[in-house]
Amino acid sequence: MRFKRVFHVFQNTPLGRENLLGAVHLCRVTGAQLHVFKPVEPRFTIQLADELVEVPLDGTYLESPETVEQHVDDLVSGAGLRYRWAEPAHRLASTMPVVLAEFEILACSRSFSDPPSRLAPGQLGSHIRRLIKTGRFPVLILSATALEWDRLTVFFGGSQHALKALAWARTIAAAAGFDYTVFTEQENGAVDKAEAVLAEAGWLEEVRPRWQIVPAGTFASSLWQVPRTSLVVAGAFGQAALKARLFGSRVEMLQSQLPNPLLLVGPSSDPPEG
Repeated sequence: MRFKRVFHVFQNTPLGRENLLGAVHLCRVTGAQLHVFKPVEPRFTIQLADELVEVPLDGTYLESPETVEQHVDDLVSGAGLRYRWAEPAHRLASTMPVVLAEFEILACSRSFSDPPSRLAPGQLGSHIRRLIKTGRFPVLILSATALEWDRLTVFFGGSQHALKALAWARTIAAAAGFDYTVFTEQENGAVDKAEAVLAEAGWLEEVRPRWQIVPAGTFASSLWQVPRTSLVVAGAFGQAALKARLFGSRVEMLQSQLPNPLLLVGPSSDPPEG
């Protein structure tokens, strides 16, 4: 086991129920511990290594506070999983609670502050984008209906950053005892580059029988081949290209066309240990 903690902000709504069950599934199959944060104020702060990220919450996160603990316990304990409440480490002068980023994966919906109805297909909320960009942890974008995935699909372009996303997929697959598939689009020498990177990492022989090469220009149609019971993993590439990668290209297409949960490994994300 090479990661231990998954952090989730609970939303006491039917959508929040599905999101929590998605986080529960990740923890149940990998053995990670679930840390659940119960919002009691309309904003909180996540303390990263080098900065504080303020996270405003839409009003649905504060729905029916008297039933939050019972709902979480029914869902998590009912699934046979132990969990912990994530407590603020301290408060700012404004009394805003501060949560330390002492976790390896953040599991959340597409937005904290914008209701899903206001987001275009493929769009992520601005605070989710910032956490993907600056956080030292991958972000698991949970599906609207909880999916008990039993395999992983990795989109791999051959860069070192993509290799980090593949490392996370291999770690999760090994912890869960699931298999994974790697997709690479055959354009601009990506396949040759990917093969060289995999060989240098010592993973080529492991990946080769799991590797699907997608002809250039057929990326969108190839998404039909992604199993519906798959966790999808991709890198959200580095600072200047992050917006294009998330909101104008491949990852936007994954988010808008696939109903699967999507693990995004940002440019500042740490690789899994080991």
